[in-house]
Amino acid sequence: YYLRKVVLKLLKDRLGKTEIKVSLGTKDSQEAVIKFYEETIRCEKLFDNAKDGFTLSNKKAKELAGSWLTSALIADDIRRSEENPEDPNYNNNQHTYYKGLLSVLNDAVEGDAYSEVKQEFDEIIRDNGLPLQKETPEFYLLAKELLLAKIRYYHILDKRHLGDYSDKVDDVLSEYPSPLEERVHVQTIKDLFKHLS
Repeated sequence: YYLRKVVLKLLKDRLGKTEIKVSLGTKDSQEAVIKFYEETIRCEKLFDNAKDGFTLSNKKAKELAGSWLTSALIADDIRRSEENPEDPNYNNNQHTYYKGLLSVLNDAVEGDAYSEVKQEFDEIIRDNGLPLQKETPEFYLLAKELLLAKIRYYHILDKRHLGDYSDKVDDVLSEYPSPLEERVHVQTIKDLFKHLS
């Protein structure tokens, strides 16, 4: 099953496409109905962003990279809670793997960042309905920010593998703007009590 949507003429240049075609990834008709509506929402978000003249600021690119990093670190925490990373059978070559991967990622910072973050990049574009075309400054901006977040992620994983949990997740993530910063000022209970006294 597929979702197919024709791109309006006024959006063709912004999206660089005449049609959106997405596989729903299932042969089950009931599951396809659900996925059809999910993909339709993503597609409409893409069209809305393109209509509104979406531009990707440095802050927004860093925010999207930070959201990816947050999800990746949470997934690692869950994995570590389900496995015993101190178990000697827990891949003793992991440190060597991380060092090699970090070398490749660091080399890509001045080269082809996109090739090292393609999967994550494409998911962010799809999930957020971003009308980014390849080879544009915004495309390269997001690819580089995502690559820097991925480097940060693997540095943390390498340290965790060696038993060093000194990088506090909240401190790491504080380097990235939050999507809530512009909409809501979040206060701690302590701040609320100070304000009320």
